[in-house]
Amino acid sequence: MRILSKAALLLLLALGGASCKSDIRPGMDEETTVTGKKNLPVDETVFPVTEEWIEAFEASYPNAFLFSQPEPESVVFEELLRDSSRLAVTTRPFNTKERSYLESKNFILEEILLAKDAMCFLLNPNSTDTAFTTEQLKNIISGKDTSYAVVFERAGNSCLRFLQDSLLGGAPIGSNCFAAANADSVFNYVSRNERSIGVVAHNTISYKHRTICKERRAKIKLAYVGNTLDKMYRPNQSSIFAGQYPLTRCIWLLKVGKAAGLGTGFASFIMSDRGQLIVQKAGLAPAKPAERQVEININ
Repeated sequence: MRILSKAALLLLLALGGASCKSDIRPGMDEETTVTGKKNLPVDETVFPVTEEWIEAFEASYPNAFLFSQPEPESVVFEELLRDSSRLAVTTRPFNTKERSYLESKNFILEEILLAKDAMCFLLNPNSTDTAFTTEQLKNIISGKDTSYAVVFERAGNSCLRFLQDSLLGGAPIGSNCFAAANADSVFNYVSRNERSIGVVAHNTISYKHRTICKERRAKIKLAYVGNTLDKMYRPNQSSIFAGQYPLTRCIWLLKVGKAAGLGTGFASFIMSDRGQLIVQKAGLAPAKPAERQVEININ
């Protein structure tokens, strides 16, 4: 996977004949499902799992180059609407206005469900609260209940938009809510402030063996959430997959245009058994469970 500055990315994509590696075979600039170069803006809240997909895809197809940029959700959709990218990983499909605009340009749109993630609510280790109903969270995030400060990752963040849509009916958040610089700033703030709630995507802490996930989890405790007090769940792979955890969301690959190119190949890879195993290892719920073949020897 290659992460470049926007200026470098635009220059590289414009220079179609320019080689990114000295050993690239002639003809790789012609885009197919497994060769070529593609700009891929990614919703920053699902960048960890997307990074795994890209690295595995490029390792399998050395002449495939996906130039990824973790961005706030608002920026990702701006790039799609400006036609500076025709492929993106997001946490929502096109809305009615976006779909109408792109279809007016005679673009064919594809929305491919890749996996399911969830909202995590982080608490200070000394907090006396351990669980919230969705109604309680609605009151806190709307500002009706100001007993907690709520911190999100950056303005334009998809976690904030998701909670506004799912809990507040699109209404604005309360004055007790604010944006931090990045995900680690959220964890650091909650670890220092007892009356705070941090909101992050599950895949930022779901990798059990990643050092950064262990360090983040050590700073906080994870709240239980439920629609009612008698059915509370922590976000994890099983509660997301079973539909028990109430605040889950989908991860989508959005394609603009009908040509079967690198985006098609990337989507097919993610939906393959290998791609869905990456989802499972990330602690998320796969769009379709990868098949496991077990050989049994009977002597």
